[in-house]
Amino acid sequence: MEQHFPKMIPKHCEVCKKTDGLLRCGGCKTYYYCGREHQTADRPTHRTTCKTIKDSRTKIEDEEAKIRARPAYDLEMPVNVLDDPAHVGRLWTWQPVRPYLHEMLIRSWRQQGIEDALAVYLEILRLNINDNQGARFLIPALYMRLGRNQEAYDFLKGWALHAAGRPETKELENPSLMYLHVKNADPTEGVDLWTGRFLQLAFMSSIQLLKTRLGMGLDLILEYRKALPPGAPIASPREILADVHGPYCGDIIERFAESLVNEDAITKKRDEVDEQLADLFVATAKYNEHFWPMMLQPAERDFSTRSLRYTFGSREEAHLAFTYTYPAWCETPMALETLRATVTARK
Repeated sequence: MEQHFPKMIPKHCEVCKKTDGLLRCGGCKTYYYCGREHQTADRPTHRTTCKTIKDSRTKIEDEEAKIRARPAYDLEMPVNVLDDPAHVGRLWTWQPVRPYLHEMLIRSWRQQGIEDALAVYLEILRLNINDNQGARFLIPALYMRLGRNQEAYDFLKGWALHAAGRPETKELENPSLMYLHVKNADPTEGVDLWTGRFLQLAFMSSIQLLKTRLGMGLDLILEYRKALPPGAPIASPREILADVHGPYCGDIIERFAESLVNEDAITKKRDEVDEQLADLFVATAKYNEHFWPMMLQPAERDFSTRSLRYTFGSREEAHLAFTYTYPAWCETPMALETLRATVTARK
């Protein structure tokens, strides 16, 4: 993967890559080791990074202390703004809190682990549901990198409903619920929510990847069944999916596995997903002509600027969405090849 992206990976020992029984560095609270021996061995390499991350965390703690130290009669901000349920979720409203949220966003980009980065972004949303910083656009891809595809889809649909002003989102105004008002939505459903005039490009990339994963998972099940010799016992979809979890949406397919009773049912579902992918691809290409070329052609990418400001349909918008979602595409076997085939077929 390209060096320009944050190094976010599942938790493992920095020396031997073990994933069980890990200890977390007490300084940065970001890097992990299987034991004291490997932590000591890695110390010369880790020292500078540890200090950078620790300094970032200290800045967050300092900003939080400033907020909590403000007097009760402060006219700029309510009392206990960080703890009062009436205010949590609306923190961007008060100017003194914004440096705190800004430092949290900076910290997220210095996280080593995907889980840690995701936790920071979710906390930013918990504190400021209006998400003036755009943390929401990074979350679906992180969910998918962890194999939590259903949660990625629920998150995407929740924000799509909110953006569309659907009545279902009225509970979003309840700070205690935040954006988690969608649960176990059907990822095989249509894509009308994502094919309107004004799109959120990072979400479009994420939903395209999720549907791509879903389609490839269905392909694997179909190939398995077709490869069975005549008269051989047919494993249930759940048994087949034991080897499909993770990149290929096994967690999603398992929910409707019993409906995949034969090859015709699987093929029908796959055809539906293909139609949805085509609609998403076309909608994205019309909205921002730079995005798909940027995903597939290194020459189209420009890492010299990292502006968070953009106009709709611009290269800057495409670059941000690319940066947020490209690692998840890379970590999904054959996903970029599938995308490239789609582009070639439409030329």
